[in-house]
Amino acid sequence: MIYLLTAIVLSPGGSSTVHIYTQTIHRTTQNKKYTERHKTNNTQNNTKQTIHRTTQNKQYTEQHKTNNTQNDTKQTIHRTTQNKQYTEQHKTNNTLNDTKQTITEQHKTNNTQNNTKQTIHRTTQNKQYTERHKANNTQNDTKQTIHRTTQNKQYTEQHKTNSTQNDTKQTVHRTTQNKPHTEQHKTNNTQNDTKQTIHRTTQNKQYTEQHKTKNTQNNTKISEQCGPCPVSASYTLEFALQLRKKHRKKLSQDS
Repeated sequence: MIYLLTAIVLSPGGSSTVHIYTQTIHRTTQNKKYTERHKTNNTQNNTKQTIHRTTQNKQYTEQHKTNNTQNDTKQTIHRTTQNKQYTEQHKTNNTLNDTKQTITEQHKTNNTQNNTKQTIHRTTQNKQYTERHKANNTQNDTKQTIHRTTQNKQYTEQHKTNSTQNDTKQTVHRTTQNKPHTEQHKTNNTQNDTKQTIHRTTQNKQYTEQHKTKNTQNNTKISEQCGPCPVSASYTLEFALQLRKKHRKKLSQDS
């Protein structure tokens, strides 16, 4: 619908305003028509789309159902075949294991029988061996004792003869050695004793003279009371006795 409005009285610039007004009315009417057409088109498209989608969904669901049923049947068939094969293999394995177990049981029984036989055989062998070993040991012991007794007798006789001979030789040799050694020792002892006595007397004289010169007062008192000094005399005797003991020990060790 187009509405045209015309003014009776027009001013010099009134034509432009009327034209603008008519344009606005025309656009509003066009917009209304467009919106109405768009609505109808949208409703039609929506109905078509919904119908199309419903048909597609139905077809999809039907195909999906058929595919699922087919897949389920295939899976069930495959599983049944697998289960049959597994059960058959399991049965064969069980039969094989049963046969193996029977074989192992038979082997165990055979082993036990063999072990009993071996133990019996070993016990008999050990008895025979121990009896033989005892007999051989007794024979060897008797032979060894007889041999040892004969050897000991011979050894003791030889040792006695050798020891007597050695003793006689040693006594003769020692007596011959001891005679010149004792004579030399006597002469040496006498010479050493004379030398020691002379040396000690000279030392004592020097010591007494020095002691007298240094301690004249003390020496006079001591000489008045007890006479000659006993320390020097006892010292010389003890020293001479010690030298004799050492010399005698050396001679005993050398002999």
